[in-house]
Amino acid sequence: MAKQENPGDVKIIQAKLKSKANGAEIDIRAQMIEVSIFEDVDQPSLYCIVQLLDSLNLVEDFPIIGEETFTFTWLSAGRKEFSSCTFDVFSVDSLVAGPSGKEQQYTLHCVSPEHLISASMSVVGTFRNTTDVIVRSVLERYIGTKKILVAEESKGLAEVTLPNYTPFQTIDYLRQRSVSKLKDQPSSFFFFESQKGYHYASLDYLIQQGIPDIKSKVFTFNENINSDKEREARSFRNLKQYLQLDTFDSIKKAAGGAMKGQTSALDIISKDVEISGFNIDKQMKSIIGSDPKAAMSNSLEFMSAFVNNPKFKGKTNTVTKDKSKGNSFNEGAASIKDALFQVLNNGPVRCLADGDNYLKAGDMIELNLPENSGTSNSKGQNTLRSGNFFITKLRHQILKDEKDFKYQCSWDCSRMGVQVK
Repeated sequence: MAKQENPGDVKIIQAKLKSKANGAEIDIRAQMIEVSIFEDVDQPSLYCIVQLLDSLNLVEDFPIIGEETFTFTWLSAGRKEFSSCTFDVFSVDSLVAGPSGKEQQYTLHCVSPEHLISASMSVVGTFRNTTDVIVRSVLERYIGTKKILVAEESKGLAEVTLPNYTPFQTIDYLRQRSVSKLKDQPSSFFFFESQKGYHYASLDYLIQQGIPDIKSKVFTFNENINSDKEREARSFRNLKQYLQLDTFDSIKKAAGGAMKGQTSALDIISKDVEISGFNIDKQMKSIIGSDPKAAMSNSLEFMSAFVNNPKFKGKTNTVTKDKSKGNSFNEGAASIKDALFQVLNNGPVRCLADGDNYLKAGDMIELNLPENSGTSNSKGQNTLRSGNFFITKLRHQILKDEKDFKYQCSWDCSRMGVQVK
């Protein structure tokens, strides 16, 4: 009879350490007490920490010197397709004696191999193409990665001469200049790695791609599950904990350009200056939303006090451009990107749930959070705080308990949109 799977169960298929010096390999599952893999839409690479309780003196006899590769393959309860990541170990620290005095405890710090490759080389030359094509070329020609790249087609040709940037610095430079084909105006582009590969896409694109699959990623916080049957039905998607990291800060949002901003674009050849900007009264529809409801809650009267005040310019930016290179379509977009960034960082929530190896940074999920008032036995849904969220940071954490490993995921997510009372 098949073993019953419970929320938090995990099957570790592979946990292999390989020496780059002599090619030796060792299975370290018996020594592992924690593996954590971190994904972040603001970072180009995965990061991993591995904590070992070593009674075989591997750190000296293998040896482990921070020049190994670590391959980890795992499968969460209820899933059919496993996840697998390979990392380069770059540091070994926190070496202390174990509880019994007969072992050592230490931590391996690891990063995707492409990160170290990028840090060791430079991209020099001039490129003329759409930014998504240039990004793909940089990854293939300089990094040599075989990982999948999900790239959104960008708008307009860019001609860039690179001043000795690393490959990832090059991609970050292009990301900041990219314009989505989904709309006529710029959006916030991301370049990041998840356990599924690389992603180069706008916030609009990630939301549109994530919404159709959101019903398979609905999480509920329910402290009052009474029956075993109800607990079993809900626990795979029941939040263990959640924390509202921030509420709407009107001063912070106004100063950051959420309501109004101005950009001065200086043409470095003609010396002409073009002034553009963002005004939420006029461009509210351009702000994307993760669902029909929204999280930025202000009255029209409150916003008008900012946007209609001639002395209030919001956040100001100065950028340079060169029309002779034909890439002036996005230079004055800084104010719009400021507004999008403020919306992205609106109402973030930190969550903890049982592990799911299908979950990744950049996913859209639905959160059903309870009211903070009412009786303790019956709380309704908080309609203002619940809704569709975008995962910005994610941690896959596998911890060893007394007999086996348990798997949990924690993540930060934000709810985008503008709600006007």
